Amino acid sequence: MKLGISVVRARDLNQLGAGARKRLLALCLAGSLSAQAILPAQDPFSPLIRELHFSRDGRYILAETDSDISILSVRPLAILFHIPGQNVQDAQFTPDSKQIVLIRNGFHVERWSVAGRSRVSEQDVPLNKCGTERLSPDGRYIAGVDRQGTLWLLEVASGDTVLERKGFGQPVMSSYSGEYGGLVVYMDPSIAQVDFSPDGRYFVAVRALSWAGDRDDTVVWDLQTAKTLRRHRDLALLQHISPLEYVGSLGYFVFVSPTRFLLADMYWARKGVVTARLAEFPSGKEIARPKLPVGPLFRAADAAYVIVRPCGPPPPPHGKEVLPLCDPQMAPANLRAAAAEISTGQVITSEAPALDVFRNHYIAEYKSGEVGFYERGKGLQASISLHEK
Repeated sequence: MKLGISVVRARDLNQLGAGARKRLLALCLAGSLSAQAILPAQDPFSPLIRELHFSRDGRYILAETDSDISILSVRPLAILFHIPGQNVQDAQFTPDSKQIVLIRNGFHVERWSVAGRSRVSEQDVPLNKCGTERLSPDGRYIAGVDRQGTLWLLEVASGDTVLERKGFGQPVMSSYSGEYGGLVVYMDPSIAQVDFSPDGRYFVAVRALSWAGDRDDTVVWDLQTAKTLRRHRDLALLQHISPLEYVGSLGYFVFVSPTRFLLADMYWARKGVVTARLAEFPSGKEIARPKLPVGPLFRAADAAYVIVRPCGPPPPPHGKEVLPLCDPQMAPANLRAAAAEISTGQVITSEAPALDVFRNHYIAEYKSGEVGFYERGKGLQASISLHEK
């Protein structure tokens, strides 16, 4: 079996036992371990970068910290400009890579020009909502689930409601202690996942907690035609996207391209690996069942990969036995994120949570507050501190 470790830091080798190190070196010499690069050891650091994203054309990088967002060019690796980053979420490049769109304070949508290095528009969305918000890749729509359990989708420019589904969220019971004790029932917006296709055409919402047979646990909305894809017309798609037929399931779905999506149910993970489903969109036709590291799924700039973050320990074993992609005894103890190649299962690992891949290159936090630019098979090519002038 070919193990899927793509990058091993030198200091990670020191964390392994003598037996594991011997096995690692033997596998490298035998060619059964795809160690693309062994990076020089760095002093331990506290990650400062929350998000790292390539633009769709691979020419630019978005690096987000708690204080600001830095926009960088790739060749050469240099900082172009900064965007104030307080109370910002969902900052992303538009599909044409010419602009950045983001949400500030939950209702203020901004659009920035990469070429002009400045803000070109800002819009307050008139809503009194609190919950999970997502912005479409083109910045035209904002969506979420509020604490009353209402799923909503609004047009940013007009503030008009495009879609509303009351009762989409489900009540969550939480026990509390006190003089009398008891249960609190509330609506948790985090139990619903909302996402847009990378081209901005489709909006998808999936309720993470659902009972078997629940027919209203998925919404697929075509923003181009302003119509819902009905379950009876697209049964294959909605069956693939809503297999969570028991309360408490740990399911994740993500678009990897405008025409493909991944879905993984972590309940069936085994030894740090979960068998996911790669399907066409919107037909729902299954393409493959790749094996991925356990953890929440996020879209990578390159559709051949998916980001797993955090890449944590597996849940209690359930379901069928699945061979691990990497030996748990050899995996770094402080693994924080992974970029998994969908077709092969090989992974690029990062000790910090921010990671992205575009073709043969990837970006990760090299030192505290420093972006590292890597080439597969060659290691670190360049690095730059986000504090540089």
